Amino acid sequence: MGNRFQAVSEYPRFSWQEALLNAIAHRNYSVQGNGIEVWLFDDRMEVVIPGGLLPVLNLQELLSRRRVHCSRNPRLMRTLVDLGLTRDQGEGIPRMFAGMEDAFLPAPRIEPTT
Repeated sequence: MGNRFQAVSEYPRFSWQEALLNAIAHRNYSVQGNGIEVWLFDDRMEVVIPGGLLPVLNLQELLSRRRVHCSRNPRLMRTLVDLGLTRDQGEGIPRMFAGMEDAFLPAPRIEPTT
């Protein structure tokens, strides 16, 4: 406090945690040989998730900031909910965008892979 410097995370805590939880909860575990990748660069963080978007989702829905609720791995999602790590209500991505905006950071980019 006062005139002392305070350490501040480069990214809002909720935003980076949501990116990692999404990677764990929604990756396609039938894809062999590829794991979740987290890359830190000077100007960005990238999270690569094997398996692409679920067939029932499209990029415009995710970018609209509306709540989208869909699970590729419902049992895993239930475990994450039981552990108190997520709520499984489709609010994570809109909150991740809002957190970045509130911190005056660029909006997350979502680029589906196959």
